[in-house]
Amino acid sequence: MFSPALNALSRLLALGALRGLVSQLKTPGGAILALAMVGIMLIGIGPALMAGFVSPMTSTPLSELFSLVAPAMLLAVLTLSILSDAGRTLLELRPPELQFVLAGPFTDSQILTYRLSSALLAVVPIAFVAPLILNAYMASFVGGMLGFVLVTLFVFLLTFLYSLTKRSLNPAVTQAIRLIVLLATVSV
Repeated sequence: MFSPALNALSRLLALGALRGLVSQLKTPGGAILALAMVGIMLIGIGPALMAGFVSPMTSTPLSELFSLVAPAMLLAVLTLSILSDAGRTLLELRPPELQFVLAGPFTDSQILTYRLSSALLAVVPIAFVAPLILNAYMASFVGGMLGFVLVTLFVFLLTFLYSLTKRSLNPAVTQAIRLIVLLATVSV
């Protein structure tokens, strides 16, 4: 179902982004900015990394609070993504993608598969870093990584689905859905 041409587009866009990053790092300003960002990240997440690797996972009040608050945080992220109409940007293609897609005979399902796979490829690096930071509060790094990928894809796909169905709905129905989501979040 995935077109080889769209696969090549994904590979070329990733290589282009990597080349752009390397060219930015070669400049003195880019190198200083990268060092400053790495230093700030190490200062910010260093204690969490050390706590996760030095002491084994034990049940602490903070980890229990995190497990109780996590569903509410997920609900808040879903509510914000629906109220802010974040899924609209997921449907839009960037200019290089648009030129490539309009030039080729691609079906709607192939373009949708391309968008979903590019979103998955964007989530994987973040899903590797987030459990590393939260290692002190998780029993398993792999479980944390898998959980982060699944939660992020759930939010992404639900927002994507809302954006796809919103086009065919009456604006009054769309406003009612947004109001119901907001009231359900406030009531919790």
